[in-house]
Amino acid sequence: MDFEKARFNMVEQQIRPWDVLDFDILDALEEIEREHFVGEAFQGLAYADMELPLTNGHKMLEPKVVARLAQGLKLKKTKPS
Repeated sequence: MDFEKARFNMVEQQIRPWDVLDFDILDALEEIEREHFVGEAFQGLAYADMELPLTNGHKMLEPKVVARLAQGLKLKKTKPS
């Protein structure tokens, strides 16, 4: 699976249509490799518009929900120390 293409498609087809237009958030979502946070069986679904189970028994929210939350919190990009 081409995860880079999947990240791009997620941003263009799921995130932007939900009125997430903050460029820092869009850039971050294109860089964060969601497939590394789920079990191997779910890596192919890491960019799908759905919640995914995590190994600790919790769930990863849909990408668009994560994006709206980040935008609503007005998170800002900072430089690492």
